[in-house]
Amino acid sequence: MGPNKKLVIAPPMRTSSLHAALTLAGVGLSAAAARADQLTLTDAAGVAYQVNHGITYATSSSASGAASEASYTAPVAASTVGGGTSMATLSDAFDGYGALAVATDPAAQTAFGTGNMLQEIYNRTGAAYTLGCDGREMTFPVVASTLIPGLSVSRRVFVPADDSFLRWTEVLENTGATDLTFFVGAYSNLGSDSNTMLFGSSSGDAAASVEDTWVATMQAFAGTSSGDPRLGHVLRGTRSDASVVSTVSFADGDDNPYWWYAVTVPAGATRLLVHYVTPAGNQAAVRTQAAELADMANPSSIACFTDVERGLILNFDAVCPPGREGASCEDGNLCTTGDVCTVGVCVAGAAPECGSGCLGVCEPSTGVCDPMANRPDGTTCDDADACTTGETCAAGACGTGTAVSCDDDDGCTTDTCDAASGCMNTMIAECQPCTTASDCDDSNACNGDETCSSTGMCAPGTVPDCDDGDACTADSCDAAAGCEHDPITTGSCAPDAGAPDAGAPDAGAPDAGAGGGTSSGGCGCRAARSPGAGAGAAGLVALLAATLLARRRR
Repeated sequence: MGPNKKLVIAPPMRTSSLHAALTLAGVGLSAAAARADQLTLTDAAGVAYQVNHGITYATSSSASGAASEASYTAPVAASTVGGGTSMATLSDAFDGYGALAVATDPAAQTAFGTGNMLQEIYNRTGAAYTLGCDGREMTFPVVASTLIPGLSVSRRVFVPADDSFLRWTEVLENTGATDLTFFVGAYSNLGSDSNTMLFGSSSGDAAASVEDTWVATMQAFAGTSSGDPRLGHVLRGTRSDASVVSTVSFADGDDNPYWWYAVTVPAGATRLLVHYVTPAGNQAAVRTQAAELADMANPSSIACFTDVERGLILNFDAVCPPGREGASCEDGNLCTTGDVCTVGVCVAGAAPECGSGCLGVCEPSTGVCDPMANRPDGTTCDDADACTTGETCAAGACGTGTAVSCDDDDGCTTDTCDAASGCMNTMIAECQPCTTASDCDDSNACNGDETCSSTGMCAPGTVPDCDDGDACTADSCDAAAGCEHDPITTGSCAPDAGAPDAGAPDAGAPDAGAGGGTSSGGCGCRAARSPGAGAGAAGLVALLAATLLARRRR
């Protein structure tokens, strides 16, 4: 199915109640205006089925959707008593086949009767049928049961153009708020009358039981021939739950077979029951055709069902029967798309995004997403921390989970975890095997020159000291270039910081020509003097002069 999955069971032809729709225990409800009539549908073998519609009277085997008759339109090879064949136009298969009733009491699982107060027969449907599936399928009105409140019923009758059978689909819809458990019956009147005889079943014998998937009957030979079609009655599928058939009644000499199904339809849901009748000119062909239908081996057996509808059939595994490998299917969860049959199983496709984190719930039965609903507690989530695992939702929030172990069991790595990238296992240099020092070079001049030790393992280098003792350089290390000393040209390290301009005299110093201030050398530079330098020198000269004078006087 594509993203927009849709359950399409029948056109919306719903009456307000089962009044003017079903016959309840033989009591005539309101009569429908439509006249009783029949529509003829012919299959690939030339069997013409007359299907009842617009029934205006109380009846059992001839109720709405039942087939009043089935006959070949041309001669076929018909089996004879001695095992041979003769050409004959077989007819009178039914005197009314495939009527439908519902009930809640197990005691109602008997032959249909218009006076049975426990049964509600699908009859007097009022509104006309519609034709679909290229004119091969009749869809009858949806009507509400008065015996089972909340239950609505409709029927579909299909005859293929490429196979030989008639198929009924009973559509059971629970419109209520609680699950419904009840019984659904199919009842027939065979044209073989009291000459009815069983000649086969899926169990291999000529008897019927609830374990059988199909039963075969015919009109007993009169002399060497039998003028009625041989019939296979297919009740359920080979891979279905056998318990769905709760009662079955086929017997020699009894032309009124019936069977009942025990079903449960969840609140607000729809379920389908399917059964077939397949005619043939000989017993072997009936056995083969019935077995193929029970196994749904031919594509025509599930023709005109959507992927969703196949998943709703209670008594057949119609989702991925043989021959549908790789075909689209419906896994029963409308929140998934692109489901595909794989080895007999419908494998779910992708689920469209619905919310995020611990918020967002898609309802499988409808495919509707509520992006703000809390996901169930225990749902796996991700807390966006690669160092934790096993996070689960609780009350709409994602828990922290447990810490991951990054230990790689390698003594030569340093194991750490980064929340964004997860575990990191960094090789320890001295643990790296080597032959020469070049094997150990990590191309990083800032951790020294690695060497290869005498034991054949790399040894780390000595981290260089990049301090050059100069306060006016910025010392750093570059992995490629090694130590770098960038001049500092600001603050106290600026050029000529604190020195007066060479072209101006020192502030407050006497002029050189006055015997003070600065002295000038040959380089044209001037050295500054301290303010008391002239007075000190004069005192020293006076002291030396006094000393010399004293010596002379002696």
